[in-house]
Amino acid sequence: MSTASFTVRVLRENPHQPGSITWRVGQVVTAMAGCAVPSIVAAISALERDTTPKGVAGPARWLSHFAGLESLESGKHMEPWIEIIHESSPVKSLTAFRELL
Repeated sequence: MSTASFTVRVLRENPHQPGSITWRVGQVVTAMAGCAVPSIVAAISALERDTTPKGVAGPARWLSHFAGLESLESGKHMEPWIEIIHESSPVKSLTAFRELL
């Protein structure tokens, strides 16, 4: 299987509490590493429809959160466990990620 040009790469194991919604979304992301980001976002959307309360942020935010891009903006510096890749280079900012979406 070929890797998409806009995808994710898993850097380390999903660090979230097993069984939690965050962990479940992380498992989807882990399983879909190498697939196109829009396909990953679509899978997360399907999971959210069935498992999360109304008002949860958009499905693409899970990726930016897991990649540590959200925390860079807020100054919290969360340790990323995935990397968002575009054309073989890591996406380094939330703004760049949103533009690519």
